[in-house]
Amino acid sequence: MHCKNSEVLLNMKNYKCYFLLLLSFFNFFCTSNKNTEEADSGVINYSVTYKEADGTNSLINYLPNKASMFFTANKTLVQIKGYMNLFEFKQISIKDRQESYSILRIMDKFYLHKTDKNNTAYGYPKNKIKIDNKWGRANVCGYDCNKAEVVIGNKKYPILYSRDIKVSEPNARTPFADIDGVLLDFSMEFIKVNMHFKANEIKLGQVDSNLFSIPPKYKLVNTFQLDSILCCFNDN
Repeated sequence: MHCKNSEVLLNMKNYKCYFLLLLSFFNFFCTSNKNTEEADSGVINYSVTYKEADGTNSLINYLPNKASMFFTANKTLVQIKGYMNLFEFKQISIKDRQESYSILRIMDKFYLHKTDKNNTAYGYPKNKIKIDNKWGRANVCGYDCNKAEVVIGNKKYPILYSRDIKVSEPNARTPFADIDGVLLDFSMEFIKVNMHFKANEIKLGQVDSNLFSIPPKYKLVNTFQLDSILCCFNDN
């Protein structure tokens, strides 16, 4: 009887070790320095995958497999840098400003597009989302998230978003403006490319204010001009 009890205890210890090892394995792929303080500034790094895998959109060749969102309590900056730093796209939104800014850099040339605060920023679908379903909770990088399914146009996407990251109007001037939390896992069409973003690292801390600055030398362009620039870049 004593031997059987010892064997059961040994198996329980083995299962416990296996569970802890498995938990560590999953945490390796999603890191965070979350603490007890409010998360009101920092950076969220996302892995990015693309749905056009057939080579029909050559712009994907210049796009990376990661993106970042820098945030403070009232500012957000979405940043995507392309292959060998040849291409960079930034989306800057500042609460209470009358406009948001889209900055495209190709090599050493900068193009600036401004969007009125009441309109969707450049690169996003114009359709606002419809929240079709909410069904439970999840955890991403240590942050409690809501699960939902949204409709953009005629397409449905599952999303995960967290209210634990304190950003005022985190989705302003995007189709997700009605979502009252920071998106940590979502899909959408952006700059005419179908993308899936999934947070894999969240770092809290001070953010360099210069990141939200407009470059000193740029060419101001409208939507048609910026579309044409991206189209030409895509065709090369």
